[in-house]
Amino acid sequence: MVSHRSRNQALLTCLLVLLSALPLAAQNILPNPGFETWLDTIGVNMPLGWLTSEITRPGSAAKTTDAHSGSYAVELYSGDTAAYLTSTSLIQAGASYDFSGFARTSSLLGGSYAITWLSLLGGFVGTPVLLPVTRNTDWHETTRRVTAPDSAVFAIIAFASMPGATVDIDDITFTRVSGGIRGSGRITSQRFYLYPTQPNPFSNYAVINYSLAVGDVALLRIYDLVGNEVRTLSDSYRPAGFYAAYWDATDEVGDPLSPGIYFCRLQVGEKTLTQKLILVGE
Repeated sequence: MVSHRSRNQALLTCLLVLLSALPLAAQNILPNPGFETWLDTIGVNMPLGWLTSEITRPGSAAKTTDAHSGSYAVELYSGDTAAYLTSTSLIQAGASYDFSGFARTSSLLGGSYAITWLSLLGGFVGTPVLLPVTRNTDWHETTRRVTAPDSAVFAIIAFASMPGATVDIDDITFTRVSGGIRGSGRITSQRFYLYPTQPNPFSNYAVINYSLAVGDVALLRIYDLVGNEVRTLSDSYRPAGFYAAYWDATDEVGDPLSPGIYFCRLQVGEKTLTQKLILVGE
């Protein structure tokens, strides 16, 4: 049986790979919009590039072959607690995007799409956009044109179903159509920087974002409070750009580490940046 930690690690690794590969000026910027690719083979049972409530509540976000298009869709079943799916993408500050998603439900109020914006440091900016889904037993498209706030760097696209509702979701797209503010809110590679870790404090995993001004060997290591190296996350050449590393609170051999204070150190050449991480118990 696959552990929750292994499931989290597999899913987040795939998400980080997708996130780092997405161009800012792409057409549809969401990964796997039709939910055609699933992570069944590693026991996660989720659409590639998406986080769902399946990770904590098996059966709440299942694969269904009764799709709007293609072979598969997602069936959200809430029970007593809301079921959800969510994906995060890089966006262009000030640009306009067309959202589209197909859903069907027999519930009076099935749930709602949500579009929220994050700054470079992970804080919420602007006003969330909520798009309710009401009873419709045929596939129904929900659309909305939105504009990213001037300080936005990421967009979170999500759907959450109401308790007791069953909702089928398929073909979610988020397409840039115009605009953008050059240099405002964009992640650039013109600096050597270690961004605030998200989340921090953390219990299961932490995502460490950093950028390189020039190509070089990037050493990204974790140390305990007394200075012992406990994990190496990067020790290889990387071109200039933005990167995201995942740490699952384990040491080099995969053993869980004790709660406490740790330090993340990024070293490139003679330059070094350090950040404090707080690991808490589950």
